[in-house]
Amino acid sequence: MTEVTNPHGRGKTHFEGQVELVLLNLEQLKVLSSAAAGEVFNCLAEDQAYAIREISKEVGKSSASVGAHINNLVEAGLVIQVSTRKRRSRTEALYTKKGLITRLPIGEQSDETIEEYYVRFRSVLSLIDREQRAFWKAVQVDPVLKDFGRFSQSNVWLTPEKARVLKQAIADLHALAHELNEKDPEKRSDSSTVRVHLSSAFFPTLVESRARLEKPKK
Repeated sequence: MTEVTNPHGRGKTHFEGQVELVLLNLEQLKVLSSAAAGEVFNCLAEDQAYAIREISKEVGKSSASVGAHINNLVEAGLVIQVSTRKRRSRTEALYTKKGLITRLPIGEQSDETIEEYYVRFRSVLSLIDREQRAFWKAVQVDPVLKDFGRFSQSNVWLTPEKARVLKQAIADLHALAHELNEKDPEKRSDSSTVRVHLSSAFFPTLVESRARLEKPKK
């Protein structure tokens, strides 16, 4: 059996209070079901800490709005404050994700939990749709952006063993993305450095899932 490993390095937590894995519960899913809260959460990295001011700039929302979402994420146990730093005459708190990985276990879940997951999933798809629309307009103005976009689809037949191989390949892809992540703030401010949203997923086709739903249980 091929076991999918933690793409960010299992056991390699970066901050006090951080854990390897957060398995989402219903209340946490309800917080992430908000598209705005989900976007704030996705802006955070597992190996870096950010101030609300920095997150606000990344997501294009006010500091007050981002601060409210951060408070909800902290209260839900999805985000932790790891330190503070001085900025001019003020002290600002720094936050990161509590888990190196945050996921909902695939398996037996209540109908309410699954419905909240759908809401969360749809909000991510909606964000990807907006990003695609903006990308295709922006690339007409700045052709350099063409190197920062890719969308592809494949329909294939997989055995359980090969499905696990594909899962591992996706985990490795996200691990590579984290290795390539530019952490130098000065280089990030350069216009040639672009923040991208990498999402990946594969599921059985509608025909396959519907066939399993119609199949009598043994």
